[in-house]
Amino acid sequence: MKVSSLKKTEDNLYWSEQTNGTAQTKNKAPPVFTIKLRPVQAVENEPARFECAVVGFPKPKVVWYLNGNQALHGHRCKLHYDGMYYLTIPNTRTSDAGE
Repeated sequence: MKVSSLKKTEDNLYWSEQTNGTAQTKNKAPPVFTIKLRPVQAVENEPARFECAVVGFPKPKVVWYLNGNQALHGHRCKLHYDGMYYLTIPNTRTSDAGE
């Protein structure tokens, strides 16, 4: 069995491949934050944007929460992915404050 080095896909996902001459397998890689979420200071009624990047195989799913509830794309929250994950609150409220 030959183990090749860690590989990266177009979507910045990582995996290792193992071959024995005829068969090939892909091993799972646990999620790793390559850009961690940072605290954001926002002004009420102004936008706030949170961002992070995570890799793994299979591709990790990022779920955002606001005040203990899952943030869904809509009027209050904008979710975007372009290789990085973003949560934007276009019009912040004091009730959005958290730790």
